[in-house]
Amino acid sequence: MSVETIDQGQWIFLERSLPGYFIYRLLEGKVSIFHSGAKINEIDVKKGEKPVLIGMISALRSDGLHIASVRSESKLQVERIYSDQVRGILNNEVPDATKADLRMMIDTIVVRNEIEALKNKLKTIKDVKVQIPHNLPEDLKEVLGNITTLYNNPESN
Repeated sequence: MSVETIDQGQWIFLERSLPGYFIYRLLEGKVSIFHSGAKINEIDVKKGEKPVLIGMISALRSDGLHIASVRSESKLQVERIYSDQVRGILNNEVPDATKADLRMMIDTIVVRNEIEALKNKLKTIKDVKVQIPHNLPEDLKEVLGNITTLYNNPESN
């Protein structure tokens, strides 16, 4: 694999955009990770430190989508690794006895990330207060009342 340079200020991955066909091994540099437009993390790898894989979850997902956006905050030194290569390693080089556990781990990672994405989305939704008019038909008031209860008490779903 050859080392590539990515300039500062470049969007490397975009959340929920085209499927990811590769991930990067970050050899040197600083990136910021964004979810739903908010910065949620930074990764800074100094020269000589252990590299960090970025974009790995997209390689594990069946749809290949990135769950976050990543932007370079400095000039980066990276190695590109194709998602098919990662999947090939997991399918062909992992012992059969380990594959079921590995699949469960991957499924858990993907679901956990989806839950976090949904939690973050919920934080951005403003609170709504509905006043149900008294002059509505009883069956409509019942439906609207039920929707209001479900909204205010999500545990009752």
